[in-house]
Amino acid sequence: MDIDFLTTIQNDLFMARSRVRKKSVLKGPIRLKA
Repeated sequence: MDIDFLTTIQNDLFMARSRVRKKSVLKGPIRLKA
């Protein structure tokens, strides 16, 4: 496995996760705390 390839996947996952986090924060921070 290429280290660069793995890093790219991790970056994509991180970006997707933060994108989802922003959406859920817009929907309601209460659910995020639970």
